[in-house]
Amino acid sequence: MLRTLFNLPSESTLVRALRRLRCQPGISRQHINSMSLKLPSEAGREKFIFLLMEEMSIKKGLRYDQISESIIGFTDDGSERTVKLATSALSISVCGVVKRWSHPIGFFLTESSMKSQFIIDVIQKAIALLEEAGYTLLGLTTDQGSNFE
Repeated sequence: MLRTLFNLPSESTLVRALRRLRCQPGISRQHINSMSLKLPSEAGREKFIFLLMEEMSIKKGLRYDQISESIIGFTDDGSERTVKLATSALSISVCGVVKRWSHPIGFFLTESSMKSQFIIDVIQKAIALLEEAGYTLLGLTTDQGSNFE
């Protein structure tokens, strides 16, 4: 319907563009860098952000990804992949405080709830990368998972 009003790309063009984005477990410098491209160099308050973390249960299963030519569904923390099936995922996003936007920056797959030390390491790495990119982190928001009580 909107295509009749606006000159929008076709579905196949969008799918091809999305396939070029490589999303691997871990915190993605590529995603943080793409956020920085939208940030004006003279930005003041637009640099204020919140870090969002959400842990969720996922369905066990394997599938073959033709683009990356790999099997998805094993535990993977971005640096180590095992043959155990993942049952839990941790999603990390960033949102603007002054302007309304959000952007995913990473995810992790494990066979159970994330260990607290692992979450601390992930938070510290995310903060360092975001500050390096010029953002000012004002806080952290999490879901009410068992690790965040």
